[in-house]
Amino acid sequence: MVDKAVAFASADEMFAHLARVPDTLSIEGVVAPIAPGETDFHFSHGGCSGWTRVPADIVESFQPLGKVACGDHLHDAVRLHLKQPADSTGAFLADLMKRHPSLATATMQKPVIAGITPPPPDAQCPQGYYWDAGAGTYRCRG
Repeated sequence: MVDKAVAFASADEMFAHLARVPDTLSIEGVVAPIAPGETDFHFSHGGCSGWTRVPADIVESFQPLGKVACGDHLHDAVRLHLKQPADSTGAFLADLMKRHPSLATATMQKPVIAGITPPPPDAQCPQGYYWDAGAGTYRCRG
């Protein structure tokens, strides 16, 4: 389990704490349910496309990161902390992602997250704006 925030009084204290934190593989993106009662869920790095089915039993923990606008609706943004893989293929992929962090931490295109909201409706766009993940920009509704 990874702490959200840890207070510390010195650099030595911070690094002592970090030495006790287990090595975890984390990925950030958005999540969506598959169906009521389903134990797996959908995950995507970049909004409403490229969904990957995630078995819930491979996730150690998660951190909520806010909401992400996706067209006319929202998804929950999260950081997933994955369990250590049990087989050699999983261990290889986890090691690859750790050695090449861009594979594991591909940055989501700038959505509504952590308090950043789309521009308010204005004269040019009276119905408001939505995040177009494919284009990486806000678009006018309607």
